[in-house]
Amino acid sequence: MLCQRQGETKEKLRIVIESLLAGLILENRAYKKAIESERKVYAMVLLVNEVGKPLKKAMLRDRFYDAREAAALPKVDFQFRDMRRRPQPK
Repeated sequence: MLCQRQGETKEKLRIVIESLLAGLILENRAYKKAIESERKVYAMVLLVNEVGKPLKKAMLRDRFYDAREAAALPKVDFQFRDMRRRPQPK
């Protein structure tokens, strides 16, 4: 279960995480616990770079662009977009 507070309203949210995502999170935690003795674990986020630091939006976008280029896909057919919900105009 993921417990979070909503940004504006501060309302508490509980989100049940199941299936493949739950497995991925458990695997991520186990991996980070295993490497703690070898090197510092910087973050408990899902997306990290090669040294374990969190991937920022720009870093993820750059990797996406590199992968798209390596796959020889046209930019117009395969784009990186932010899919979060936009605030409603008042």
